[in-house]
Amino acid sequence: MHHDTGPGVTPDEEPQETNGAASDAPRAAAQLLAMAARDAEQWVSEAKGEAATLVEQATAEAARLVQAGRDEAERLTTTAQDEAEAVTTNAHDEAARVRAELEAAKHHHEAEVAELQRLASEYRERLRRHLTDLLQQLDHPPPAAADEATEPDVVE
Repeated sequence: MHHDTGPGVTPDEEPQETNGAASDAPRAAAQLLAMAARDAEQWVSEAKGEAATLVEQATAEAARLVQAGRDEAERLTTTAQDEAEAVTTNAHDEAARVRAELEAAKHHHEAEVAELQRLASEYRERLRRHLTDLLQQLDHPPPAAADEATEPDVVE
């Protein structure tokens, strides 16, 4: 390792310290390395703790979001099913109402047809009786009318 000892001095030319100061330097370096190692361990430990906390928070948030999505999907599904059921029920009710109206109209028209058929039959019977009466009158004229028909007209 190279360190700078000042201008113009190379590592081989470093001045020699006295024996007391030389024995303190390795100990100070060891203490400095020990402090740096402790600080590094503490930072690593803190970083791992923060990472674990962040992962835990992210996992909790993800679980919350997934549950919220599921809840919303369930709500939407339930709402859609309820609306579909309401539409289906309304359609069935409307179809039943239309069928009832058509059935009532059919019965009304059938009753009108039956009445018209009854009237036609009644008028046919009256017409038949009237025509029969007229034919009988032609075949069998009343006696006064028969005398007038056979007497010649006298011109005076």
